[in-house]
Order: sequence, then structure tokens, then C-alpha cells
Amino acid sequence: MRISKYKKGQVAVEALVIATFVLLLMIPLLLMLLDRFFEITQKFEIIKGKILVSKITSSINNVIAMGPNSSSKIEIELTDNLKNLTIGEKGGRIVEGIFETTFGDIEIVGITKKNVSGKLNISKKKQFLEIIHYENGTVLVSSS
Repeated sequence: MRISKYKKGQVAVEALVIATFVLLLMIPLLLMLLDRFFEITQKFEIIKGKILVSKITSSINNVIAMGPNSSSKIEIELTDNLKNLTIGEKGGRIVEGIFETTFGDIEIVGITKKNVSGKLNISKKKQFLEIIHYENGTVLVSSS
């Protein structure tokens, strides 16, 4: 039995129509999944920023709770989307991180028990913070 050229062409066109239909259904689905992936990635970066600010704030509060002449050294890893990190510049008791996301800049704030001052080098991704509580009550944070 021989299949005519017309039937072969019809089968090819039907296969092409089915493949096109499947692709048209898959493209919006892939776009939705890609959009969701980027949204989840951004939320994960925000959570990492909250953890960073919380770690710094709680370490400062722990040194304050130990009293004068105490100190601590912690290792931190700065996130890629960190724009600025200040310690004690706004009101003396505030640790503030500004993080860049697709939603816009997000400010994450931690509050310490006492006034604190310090400078950080945000160009280094991994660094140690030394927190010192002096006898006169001053709390200083420095990066190394």
C-alpha cells in the first residue's frame, strides 16, 4: 500500500499545527515561571539582608549586656545587593542596611540598647566586625 504525496503533506501539516499549538501554550507558562523565580530570588535576598542586620544588632546588644571592658568579634558576609550599611549614624542606636531590589531600595533597621558608632567597609564581601564596649560606656564597631 502506497501513501500518496497528499497524505504525507497532510500529516506534516498536522504535526506542525500540533507543535505550534503546544509551543503557544508553553511560552506563557515559561514566562510565568521565570517571573516567579525572580520574585522568589528577590525575597531571598531581602531575608539575607534581615539576617545580616539582625546578626550585627544582636552581637552589639550582647556586648552591651556583658558590660564595660567587654568585646566580641564576629564574621559577617555582605550580600551582593547591599548599597549601604551604617551603624549609629541616625540617632546613635540604629543599625541600618539599604538593599537594592527590583521592587526598589529596601531599608532594614535594627535598634541597639545603647548608642553605638562605627564604620564599615562595604566593598569587602567577607569581613570581621570587632565590637568593643569601653569603660566610659562608649560602644565602638570596626571592621577588619
